[in-house]
Amino acid sequence: MKKKEKILVEVERTLGSLDNISDLKPNPFLFTRIKAQIEKDNITPIENRERIPVINPIILTIILILNIITVVFLFQSGGSSHNNQSTLVNSLKYDYQFTQTKYDIFKTE
Repeated sequence: MKKKEKILVEVERTLGSLDNISDLKPNPFLFTRIKAQIEKDNITPIENRERIPVINPIILTIILILNIITVVFLFQSGGSSHNNQSTLVNSLKYDYQFTQTKYDIFKTE
């Protein structure tokens, strides 16, 4: 009983000490110092950087080549791919099947 009372007293003291904490005031010059440091290091925001104009066509070309290879591969596999696809779908359906399990978390035994 005495241990519980000590714990309650300590909790009350801790909660009471939180009432006396004042709000922290931010430094008004923090933003100015950060901006000066960025300018000093010549760090430019991403929006202001110039994009390399060659990158976009290269990425587009790679995506198109991958798509063409995928289509050619699918057409070469023929009619057996339908059977493989249905087997894969059934396997995935079985693996990710939702089963509801009931747990009695309030069981006291």
